[in-house]
Amino acid sequence: MIARIDERSESSAGMDVLFAAVRRRPLLVFVFSIAFGVAFGVLAYLTTPTYRGVTILAPADLEKKGMSSGLSSALGAVGGFAALAGIGLGGNDYATEEAMEVIKSEQFTEGFIQDNNLMPELFPKAWDAQAGHWKTGLKKIPSLGAAYRRFNKIRKMTRDAKSGLITVQVDWKDPVKAADWTNRLIERLNDEMRRRALNQAEASMGYLQSELANTADVSTREAIGRLMEGQIKQQMLAHVTKEYALQVVDKALPADIDAPVWPIKILYVAFGLFFGVMVGMGVAVWGEKRRPH
Repeated sequence: MIARIDERSESSAGMDVLFAAVRRRPLLVFVFSIAFGVAFGVLAYLTTPTYRGVTILAPADLEKKGMSSGLSSALGAVGGFAALAGIGLGGNDYATEEAMEVIKSEQFTEGFIQDNNLMPELFPKAWDAQAGHWKTGLKKIPSLGAAYRRFNKIRKMTRDAKSGLITVQVDWKDPVKAADWTNRLIERLNDEMRRRALNQAEASMGYLQSELANTADVSTREAIGRLMEGQIKQQMLAHVTKEYALQVVDKALPADIDAPVWPIKILYVAFGLFFGVMVGMGVAVWGEKRRPH
């Protein structure tokens, strides 16, 4: 009990010193607050702004749902053939999740970086723009793996649990490039998923054609025929559908040059003012303790 009373007394004494210091030196606290507010405001002004390219996507699954339901009876009849041919009803949600994992994968991202020549953009300090090559004297030339890790920090992909809509964003110092990279990512993803679907359909067709030639049972041949019909539709859909995996609901547009996502100047100034008050109060208390009584 005595220890608690002593702690309260020390706390009360400390607060008394603080209040006394602030009362005697309000101008000091004010000057520190303004000085740090201005300093942080200048820092915000000098900080390279970051802009965000954002696109909203929806799973492109309406036509695929119809195809999947049409194949269900055929799969029931020759499930073994379908499994060996690589045909299944994994569902449209699975296809969407697959697309989301592909876009985040290292292989996909490194291909995107290479094809769009983003290495100089991601490592500008190591790149000699006039000579068109890496600067001489570098201890280590940036690798694709390092570029993937850096790009992964500026790219974000989320999915709304209720609506199912997907948001892809890229943050960069150039608003035009931020929007352009975001849109190119989605175009490349759809192309990649189309290519995968075509390869799978072609492989499945080859297997089914072989099985059809070696099968005499009428019902089995009919079921295999329905599977082949489904694969032909899958190929047709992949050939003609540009937005194969994800449909663009809202395309990324360049952000307003006066509206970066970072730095938030007012937040910098507010933090500077607050920090200045804290420093000013600390200096005032230090001066109060040194003042002869």
